[in-house]
Amino acid sequence: MNKNTIVQSILHCTFWCCASVSMTAMSASFISVPAAFDQRVIHATQSATTEQQSPFANIAIIRQRLQIITAIPIEPIVTPLPQEGITTPTLIGESIDLSQLSGTNAMNYFTRFSAPNGGTLLGLRIDSPNAKGIRLGLHIEKLPATIQIAFFTAESAIPVASPNVGSDVNLLLETNRAAGDLSAESKTFWSPVIHGETAIILIYMPNGITTDDIQLSIPKLSHLFQDPLSEQSASYCNLDVSCYADWKDESSGVAKMIYTDRGYSYRCTGSLLNDSDNSTQIPYFLSANHCISTQTTASTLETEWFYQSSNCNGGTRDSRYTRLTGGAQLLYQSNATDTSFMKLNKQPPAGVLFLGWTTATPAINSDVTGIHHPDGDFTKISFGKIDSYQDCRSSSGDYFTCYSASSSTGNYLDIDWSRGTTEAGSSGSALLNNNSQVLGTLWGGNDSCYNTGGTSTYGRFEVAYNSGLNKWLNADDASNITTPVTPIITIPLAPTSVSASDGTKTDRVQITWNLSANATSYEIWRNAFNNMNLATKIGTSTATTYDDMRAIAGTTYYYWVKAVNSAGASDFSAFNSGYRAISTALSTISTLTVNSMMTSGRVLTSGDANWYQFTVSTAGYYVIETWPGTLFDNYMQLYGPNSQTLILEEDDDDGLGNMAKITRWLIPGTYYVKIRAYSALNTGNYFIMVRRSYW
Repeated sequence: MNKNTIVQSILHCTFWCCASVSMTAMSASFISVPAAFDQRVIHATQSATTEQQSPFANIAIIRQRLQIITAIPIEPIVTPLPQEGITTPTLIGESIDLSQLSGTNAMNYFTRFSAPNGGTLLGLRIDSPNAKGIRLGLHIEKLPATIQIAFFTAESAIPVASPNVGSDVNLLLETNRAAGDLSAESKTFWSPVIHGETAIILIYMPNGITTDDIQLSIPKLSHLFQDPLSEQSASYCNLDVSCYADWKDESSGVAKMIYTDRGYSYRCTGSLLNDSDNSTQIPYFLSANHCISTQTTASTLETEWFYQSSNCNGGTRDSRYTRLTGGAQLLYQSNATDTSFMKLNKQPPAGVLFLGWTTATPAINSDVTGIHHPDGDFTKISFGKIDSYQDCRSSSGDYFTCYSASSSTGNYLDIDWSRGTTEAGSSGSALLNNNSQVLGTLWGGNDSCYNTGGTSTYGRFEVAYNSGLNKWLNADDASNITTPVTPIITIPLAPTSVSASDGTKTDRVQITWNLSANATSYEIWRNAFNNMNLATKIGTSTATTYDDMRAIAGTTYYYWVKAVNSAGASDFSAFNSGYRAISTALSTISTLTVNSMMTSGRVLTSGDANWYQFTVSTAGYYVIETWPGTLFDNYMQLYGPNSQTLILEEDDDDGLGNMAKITRWLIPGTYYVKIRAYSALNTGNYFIMVRRSYW
């Protein structure tokens, strides 16, 4: 009976046969767990029937109007020379700073669009010349749970991965902090790999969300100088796994890894592991500690499945190829056996194999097999024997010192390959016995196509298992299962003493309230009637005050405040009403002509406002935009059609700097524009123009 027959017999045995296997394992001094195929039933989902169902449907038009930020390397990027032996993970991407996008004004570089299904889109293009791929590092201080973030290449109309929902991003970053990382890196969300030298980011804000609700910057990117899809890059003596039908199933449980640490991106290899509970299929993932040793790095993990040739020694990628984003939860890591043990945050694709494992002591001269991704290439396979036990200890830098050891003292295995080899990129890959059970994970080696007398060194799986992996992999030891400590955060209480100004200001209603314990921000809600169930959220604040600049003078409003933190939002506070005083300043209405030259305006006195009117004769998109003179920050309100009281849209900072700009579809009629200084104390001159847009 060959190896594959043994595995299939275990997988398809009858009840009595399975009971017999279980009893044998329990009575022995070691545990052996067979491999298991993914058993999920995948149901086809109906795709969108029209592109209007996606908020990103207009990407082809939007792409042409985005502002472009170009990354500038500090020094020329030099691609590392190919490595045969493995001592460190393969560096494939350099960290490059984006100074323009590193501050609190990063959102000002985004171009604003109306989304096809309602809401607003913010878009930006970032170029890194000569890059083979890009990962954007988004430093996030505040992100609404309902927004979506999508990333695109320079040409494709389809995002490089499913759009990221704000709540998922927040949870990922919270996992970093719960693991004890309070650095800026723990607040950095790394985009999926975007192939090519252009990365496009779109942020979708549903109705009710504004840019005030987002605190996001992009201080750096990872410039990939090696192609993430680097077929046929491994050395000549590597063996294509597709040529070995007996190992086809096992290869489906092996994935190529790409991850980012402080802006530097790397490649390694990892494998799915089965646990001893045959009723579960938890995506446990095994790799090397020298690849991923922190939760913050694990959160950046991308895995590529079925990344292999479609036929023996072929150059075409397998049609089942799937890229999985979303990172992983780091459960265990140890330098003693160079083990990194994770749980993927998303299920791998259907049809993969969860590899089996054993805690039996591996015997010298026993046959072993390695399946891996040398230099990030298609899946390769190596065949050899266990040469010796090694006692290895980490020393300075990336070096280990190893000494010959016995089976009881050695924490590593040296492997002598008879066919194939390992290279940089193979790090973290699993060593298998003839029953397809994991015996170890690859640390490094001095073997290569040119040094056939060298060996590869693997951390012993059973040592790592007894040191901690049993807490997750052994169902009989379930009482010992531990999870990363998550701080207990409770929803804050509703704010008290809410107060809204009663006619004391001509340009706003000012709302104040008392500090609420554990709150990280506050939501301000408003209604023209005393009914909180129909109230609308008008903004957020991290302080205990908020200025309602959109209140119509002379109208009484009712206000409520909610306290917010990562656990959720409080109930509504008690209401308080307030109103904005009617200004006594007189304003005449000036006429603007569509597509004419700029008109000069001036706010003469504090609290003053200027009115303009223009006529639209043909339906279409129109842009009403202001530019600074001695006034550098203004506020715009658009009324109409044929009404000086019906507000269509308001804007603060969508123009140049802090000036206002509105782009909107207008039907024929007369429209009115009101311009004032953002701060009631400011005065000065500015420029305004209305033009037709044909984008």
